[in-house]
Amino acid sequence: MAYTTVYKDIVFVEGDNPKAVRKTKIKTNLNGIGAQMKNLNNVKNRLTFSAKLHKCNCILDFKYGQKTAFFSHDYVKFYGRGVCAVLPDDEYDRIIKEKSK
Repeated sequence: MAYTTVYKDIVFVEGDNPKAVRKTKIKTNLNGIGAQMKNLNNVKNRLTFSAKLHKCNCILDFKYGQKTAFFSHDYVKFYGRGVCAVLPDDEYDRIIKEKSK
């Protein structure tokens, strides 16, 4: 099974969960002034907001990271992407219970 975490009631899966129904792709970029002060939680905050807008309870194929600009040593860009999806209630509850231990 793919690596799975929970953040603000949204399940993040770095891969697939065959029980989920996929809805739409989402992505975010954090760049510009102050981007070097950002982290993974900032990326997840934005993706969580998008998932909730689409009435989803998980993000599949979750990928994240950071890139530096080619010509600048102090310019960092964080990114995240995935697919909003809906897990059935029983699967969602199982994951939440497992991750809250």
